[in-house]
Amino acid sequence: MNSQTYNAFDSYLGKRIVIYACRFIYTGILEAYDDTSILLSDTHIIYDTGPHEGGKKAWDTVEPCWSSDWHIQIASIESFGLSPF
Repeated sequence: MNSQTYNAFDSYLGKRIVIYACRFIYTGILEAYDDTSILLSDTHIIYDTGPHEGGKKAWDTVEPCWSSDWHIQIASIESFGLSPF
């Protein structure tokens, strides 16, 4: 899984990101991507972010996924960016 042309995911490879998808919010290290999915490692589901104001040290409610490596369909991604934690 990789891309020969620039993709918005390129600058996030190897970094912990947050993915807002259709029903869930995920966080993990972006390992790879292709035309249809991304692969995260050390993946967690964020059930409650808490306030988005400065000074926070962690998510309010977060649990690890059933498997450390987790694939997410690109079509379900609404937004993404670097994780603050």
